Amino acid sequence: MDTPHLFHAPRLRAAAAALLLAVTTLAAVLLAAAPAAAHASLLGSDPEDGTVLDAAPAEVVLHFSEDVATSADSVRVLDPDGVRVDTGPPERRPAEGGGTSYGVPLGPDVADGTYTVAWQVISTDSHPVAGAFTFSVGAPSETSVVVADGPAEDAAVALLYDTGRYAAYSGYLLVVGGAAFLLFCRPPAARSAVVRSVVTTGWALAAGATAALLLLRQPYITGGGIGEVLRLAGITEVVDTRTGVALLARLAVLALVAVFLVRLFRVPGARGAGASDGAPAADGAATPDGAPTPDGAAAAGGA
Repeated sequence: MDTPHLFHAPRLRAAAAALLLAVTTLAAVLLAAAPAAAHASLLGSDPEDGTVLDAAPAEVVLHFSEDVATSADSVRVLDPDGVRVDTGPPERRPAEGGGTSYGVPLGPDVADGTYTVAWQVISTDSHPVAGAFTFSVGAPSETSVVVADGPAEDAAVALLYDTGRYAAYSGYLLVVGGAAFLLFCRPPAARSAVVRSVVTTGWALAAGATAALLLLRQPYITGGGIGEVLRLAGITEVVDTRTGVALLARLAVLALVAVFLVRLFRVPGARGAGASDGAPAADGAATPDGAPTPDGAAAAGGA
């Protein structure tokens, strides 16, 4: 009895197992960039909100509840006319009692009046958080500074980013579901056009969504518009962040998954409609080239 599909089944299982291992690695990368349960919050500052100082401070320090990501414009100190008086990007400072602290230096010519500190950082859940507070030097004064209540956000970019995030998760579920089905339930189903379509669609969805998230990340966290999606400097900044590294790692794992998909679908037992029903060739039946099988030949010789 000729049962070639049975000889190929172990190879199908090996390919499916390799694919499942790859998508499991992808799951770990997805979780590394997944949102956490809560955002970072501002625990305090130096000077504190509403403080009136006799002399201008050398710097302004902000204390956050958890580690945050910052950029050159994450902390801005504005004078009563809205002019920036900070002279450098935020730098990490020693934190007491957990959390993290960042400080920005102030220029030497800070005059009397009320100053507004506007901040926007990225919490470990990958979401931007923002706020503002004031302090005064000498005596309080009128200020023309108006700060938004929350982080700057472009509605279109935010919608696309959230859509991309859920699309990536959906694609992953299709890939891992197909791989698990092939490994644990029916390896020969790799020949099925439906199974191939589900798995490859899931891979394309996950890869496309991940690439889109990488491009959308910078305008999403800074409040920029769609026009900033292809800004090279913004993409470079994203790559230097924890989330950017996770997205690049996800793309790398998806490339590995693609290799295993090609290998799985090229296994001989995964091709050919003639073997789709899983039935072995009958004794004496002709092979595809028209030659009789060995059993058939023996029967003919003994006739």
